Amino acid sequence: MELPDAITPWVNSNTALGQALISMFKSVELELVGECAEPGAVKVVVFGGCAVHLYTHHRVSTDVDAEIYYANLPQGLHLQTLLAEVPEQFVDEQSGRLMELNYDLQYNTSFGRSCRHRNIQTR
Repeated sequence: MELPDAITPWVNSNTALGQALISMFKSVELELVGECAEPGAVKVVVFGGCAVHLYTHHRVSTDVDAEIYYANLPQGLHLQTLLAEVPEQFVDEQSGRLMELNYDLQYNTSFGRSCRHRNIQTR
């Protein structure tokens, strides 16, 4: 499956949260290099609070909502699981507190809740 080219928007990742986000995905890059994946084998689209932060520099959330698209990924390499295993730590610039950036395994791009999340009662 060939993925279409995308125009990368300009974002500023010079904050502690922005750097933690980059570091989180650099770990994926290292895994891909170690597995001899081809360049461009994975594309990541970040949504939610972290995406807003990259544009506004306001900390909206500390969970990473992302969709990962891949082509020709080595079998048995589970990128979402790798991302979720170890939270990325950073120091919040406003409060000085140590925070953790977590990859959200429950995130999906569908609208509304899926059936598995609903409490459906039958009569």
